[in-house]
Amino acid sequence: MDGERSTSSASEINFVKRPFMCYYFELQRNLDLLKEVTIELLEGFPQEIIDMVKRSDRDSIILSSIRYRTPWDLLMKRHTSGTITVAGDAMHVMGPFLGQGGAAALEDAVVLARCISRAMAITTVGSVGQERFVGALESYVKERMVRLMRLSTQAYLTGLLLESSFVGVKIVVLLILVLLFGGNSVGHIKYDCGEL
Repeated sequence: MDGERSTSSASEINFVKRPFMCYYFELQRNLDLLKEVTIELLEGFPQEIIDMVKRSDRDSIILSSIRYRTPWDLLMKRHTSGTITVAGDAMHVMGPFLGQGGAAALEDAVVLARCISRAMAITTVGSVGQERFVGALESYVKERMVRLMRLSTQAYLTGLLLESSFVGVKIVVLLILVLLFGGNSVGHIKYDCGEL
């Protein structure tokens, strides 16, 4: 797959989308090779872009592995460890197709605060207790998982629908969306995470 142009002006930041390569880890260590591969991927871009990359400092080319996480990634990962937990995108990064990433992070904050306040309310003043705090974090993750699985699944499928160029894939994804979400494409915005 050739590089895909993401902007039209040399003054804007350009991203080059490329497939995973078997020498990905070598590219991270060898900046000269990374620059060479980047120039190859720019075939078809305006010459001014190619020249800009050729003249650039090799340290200015950054290789990052950006991908959408699948919904089942939520189930495979542990979200708490003792008195530490994750929230927001660290817990549930999702494609922007539903516009709910920020709302989900705010919901996380409300639910986390509520779970911690419940744990503090049942202890004596000054002794929250590590066990109760750990329990509060586990309650938070358990409470959020159903909502996050639904959002992540809907965002993932919507992304597949938009990105796929195959009609068969689009039809299958549409059917799955209708089966899972009942054809209600905006039902996710009516969620109420409760009172603090």
